[in-house]
Amino acid sequence: MWIYATFGKLVTGTKNLTFLNLNNNAIRDLSVIATMSKLEALSLSHNALTDLSQLSVLTNLKELDVSYNSLTSIAPLSSCTNLWAIDISGNKIDTLEGIDALTKLSVLKADHNKLTDIHLLTANTLLTKLDLSHNSLISIAPLAELNS
Repeated sequence: MWIYATFGKLVTGTKNLTFLNLNNNAIRDLSVIATMSKLEALSLSHNALTDLSQLSVLTNLKELDVSYNSLTSIAPLSSCTNLWAIDISGNKIDTLEGIDALTKLSVLKADHNKLTDIHLLTANTLLTKLDLSHNSLISIAPLAELNS
């Protein structure tokens, strides 16, 4: 089911949604989405997000796209342990704090951020696709641990 909505016009009765695409809007407040406990795939790219803490209750979430917002942290996602794919590209993220709790993670797009250190990725041994382009990485040595 595809739902296209603008902020403030979200259809009521959305508690059974498993997929939601709200790309290219001006969304800042995620409180309505936090009530959608069955969500498995959520796309919020190109919005006005600065905080993901309201998503921490979405424990069924498997795929998340929050690319091209104004995020500085993904730490609140550490409780979303079923995530296997995340796109955090085009934000202002300078640390991957919380990523080590996402042990099912297979796909991570983190290009166009402010990352300098990726040592927390060593816990993500299931990664098969990783994009870290256009950051400020100092060392890629932690990547060696992903192959062991």
